[in-house]
Amino acid sequence: MTTKTKSKTDLNGSKDVHATLRPERQRRILVAGSWNGSGKSTITATLLYPRIPACTIYSVDSGDSDASMYGVPVKRFSAYELEDLHQALLLNLDQAIVDVSTSSALPFLAYAVSANLLTKFDYFVIVVDPSFKGQAEALSTFQTLVHHGCHADRIRFILNRVAAERPVDLQFIHLFAYAHDNPRLSLLCQIPTFASFDECLNNYVRWQDAVSDNTDYDAAVREYVANGSGEKANTFARRAILVGQAKRTASWLDWAFQELNLEMGTV
Repeated sequence: MTTKTKSKTDLNGSKDVHATLRPERQRRILVAGSWNGSGKSTITATLLYPRIPACTIYSVDSGDSDASMYGVPVKRFSAYELEDLHQALLLNLDQAIVDVSTSSALPFLAYAVSANLLTKFDYFVIVVDPSFKGQAEALSTFQTLVHHGCHADRIRFILNRVAAERPVDLQFIHLFAYAHDNPRLSLLCQIPTFASFDECLNNYVRWQDAVSDNTDYDAAVREYVANGSGEKANTFARRAILVGQAKRTASWLDWAFQELNLEMGTV
């Protein structure tokens, strides 16, 4: 049985999946980055949140940017408010993503271990970039989680900023070497560098607005050009490029989400 709530509509008229139905089984995901700049909050906002129904994002940060920069709602807690976060998770009827900044990782882990909070999460997602430091920190995070009782088969890696021109195993050589001896470690979720993320941020466009935008910009550009409205034509042309890039990225993220193999609650 699902619980119905009041539905919401976004700026383009489509219903918000996060406000319509609640799944029978609520899941909780902890998202950690290998280090600052790994793309953790971008992944939370663009890959995870849009594909998980009835989901609330919680951010634990110490001044770092979080998923809210992409226009998604975030409930923010500092590293000094972890008990409040814990209580909010227990009271929450929705599925939850907890996005922990690198600067708050140590106090969060200390609290989570002492309060037995790690057992409340169904999945742990580690976002890692190809840098040596990023891979080293990602493996350290993985080993720390396992040491504190988290099952390895519940931990997922997202290989971020994969370069198309090089074999992925050479870019993430340390992770693949570790996975060779630890076959339960999955490295299938791989995301290239997409310009669409920065384009949305630089143009103050919400990610979901860009992805769900079905405006016929080609027709609008032709009309403005024909009418001699060059400035408007250029504005609409730039928006057409941004929307096209975002939609292509979203198609890739659909595939990447499937590779994560998260058994989320269904509605």
